[in-house]
Amino acid sequence: MNRLLKHIIVTLLACWTTITYAQQGEGVSFLDNPAWQSLLTQAQAANKPILVDCYTAWCGPCKMMVSQVFTQKKLGDYLNGRFVCAKIDMEKGEGPELAKKFSVKAFPTFLYLTKEGTLMNSAVGGCTADEFIERTERTLSGKTLEVLQTKYEGGERSEEFMVQYIVTLDEHMKRKEAMQLALELLEGKEKELLESKGLYDLFFRYIREPFHPLFRYVQEHQDEFKAQYDPQQLDDKLYQVWSAHASDFFKQEGSVYKIDEEGLNRYFEEMTRFPLFKGDEIMLRNHLLVAEYQRDWNKYAQICNEAIRKQDVSDGILYNWASRIGNGTITSATRKMITGWVKKRLSEIRKNTTAENYRYIAYYEQLLASFNPKK
Repeated sequence: MNRLLKHIIVTLLACWTTITYAQQGEGVSFLDNPAWQSLLTQAQAANKPILVDCYTAWCGPCKMMVSQVFTQKKLGDYLNGRFVCAKIDMEKGEGPELAKKFSVKAFPTFLYLTKEGTLMNSAVGGCTADEFIERTERTLSGKTLEVLQTKYEGGERSEEFMVQYIVTLDEHMKRKEAMQLALELLEGKEKELLESKGLYDLFFRYIREPFHPLFRYVQEHQDEFKAQYDPQQLDDKLYQVWSAHASDFFKQEGSVYKIDEEGLNRYFEEMTRFPLFKGDEIMLRNHLLVAEYQRDWNKYAQICNEAIRKQDVSDGILYNWASRIGNGTITSATRKMITGWVKKRLSEIRKNTTAENYRYIAYYEQLLASFNPKK
């Protein structure tokens, strides 16, 4: 009788806790740091497997998943009926012991467990709701890393299998191996990207060099790819790759940087061959980077001045530019120019002070004082 009563109370508690979290939104209903034995008991009472979000208070991707992904209705609809879901801080309570038990070494890590607490699969890192559903489907269908590894070692090499295997390796932090296999699979398959979503997804994950044949092909045929896939996602990809590689053409020798001018000019030329989302912004940032590596702060200031004439510049950017230039070796003409920027913007803020810009009054006043220190 006592055992039955205890079972009923635990079941009611599980239901009440889940309902409490579900009322906070339409997303995933999580139990918040339940005792481990209580979680197992609730999963067994519900006859469902367990999904554990292993997080820490300082983890940025963990917070992103909570605020942007787990709040989505489609993910809640998918997970709530299939799992007992729990969030457990790996640095508090039973967390450290569970982290050791399940080899949790990065965050967020998501554990897929049987209702008895046996590990079925795990995945590491933040992702979109659709990607989370895909990785969960692989677990529920038995396509765990161990199973896929066995098939790979047995000679399975079909495209669909290889895409699943590579993504699963990546989710288990085996990224070097995943990268190597992805590059091998993608080689020479430029035209297949339009027809194969799996290959296209691998392109997004692993092609990060602007001169790679696949990247050049996608950029050259971007209108076709935008018609087939998410156009904003592709714009963001092109932007990220082109923003990241200007520094590749600088090599430090002692206290100075030597510039591969031929390579850098080729880089700029290739960048402008086809339309590029925020291309002017990327070019501006790269030219500033060149001037910074050259430690030519007068040139840096002229580039900034040209940008200020052509477009609106946020206070954050203007303050950053002026403070960096002011700390460099510059001519009196350059100092006069950047002083003019700051005085003009300070006057504008004083005439139209808002909650967003008021703090820059003090920042700009401090900059002006540093530009013209009292003797």
